[in-house]
Amino acid sequence: PVSPALLALGRRKFVLYCAVCHGPAAFGGSVVAWNMGPPRPPSLRTAAAMAFPAGHIYAVATQGQGRMPGFAPQLSTAERWAVAAYVKQLQRTAPDSAAVEDSLRGLEIARVDSAAARRAQP
Repeated sequence: PVSPALLALGRRKFVLYCAVCHGPAAFGGSVVAWNMGPPRPPSLRTAAAMAFPAGHIYAVATQGQGRMPGFAPQLSTAERWAVAAYVKQLQRTAPDSAAVEDSLRGLEIARVDSAAARRAQP
């Protein structure tokens, strides 16, 4: 069951392992993402990402996806479920003022990548 303690654990682990690439508010606007080439870490606040069930987030945290490694060696099963619960809660909440930079940088990254993709098309 989702509890305040579980969400607090998920937040702590998200900040340590996920926010580095996905941004502190999960918009994909981290400094790491900005300095990567495509494909970059995605925003976890898109409609598609918001449709993922917690089990999908848990599976990605466990096995990795694309450039992202799996975090099973670093995070216990309970911690990965806590991260999944925290991400689902984060997706349902409005970003606070601390998330503005992450969201704006995430939008700029998406704009830059979209423009590059259009230029690459024949």
